[in-house]
Amino acid sequence: MLHSVRATTETPSRCPRTGNFELTMHTPSTEAPAEMSHRSYRGRTPPAIKSFVLTAFDVTAGVTHWGMYNISATTTELPANAGVAGSSYGRQVVNVFSDLSYDGPCPPPGVKPFAHRYIFTVYALDSDLPVPASENFPPTALGLYRTLVGAGRDGHILASATVSGLYSNTPPSQ
Repeated sequence: MLHSVRATTETPSRCPRTGNFELTMHTPSTEAPAEMSHRSYRGRTPPAIKSFVLTAFDVTAGVTHWGMYNISATTTELPANAGVAGSSYGRQVVNVFSDLSYDGPCPPPGVKPFAHRYIFTVYALDSDLPVPASENFPPTALGLYRTLVGAGRDGHILASATVSGLYSNTPPSQ
């Protein structure tokens, strides 16, 4: 059960490749919060949790900037730059920029709407996700979301937390 969400920001570059946000979630099987973020998550992981999934979605443009899944429940911290291509922290999906890595908020400057709404979500599951992929066809955001829907339908999502915010590359004078 989600009790609170906290977010902090750093001064962003034009198109940040890293970010700082923190999600705090309480699950029914623990009294201590498990804090999740792109930079790190810390806390006691309830025994029922076997893996985590993180997503970054641009609601305004309708595109996924990042998806990482099958993050081990034994992982106690996900450091900055954990979303680089080839990361050992979990499997990543092909994002809107056609690569397997984290790409931060980057709305086109001077194009309306100037600010885009981004949603960052972490899911705690009682199993790994079998996202469809092969050697010639890497995992996609659509495959990840479809697999998450199935996991939710079958009761495998134990908890989730979401933080959202607006980001713009357009100076305020426009």
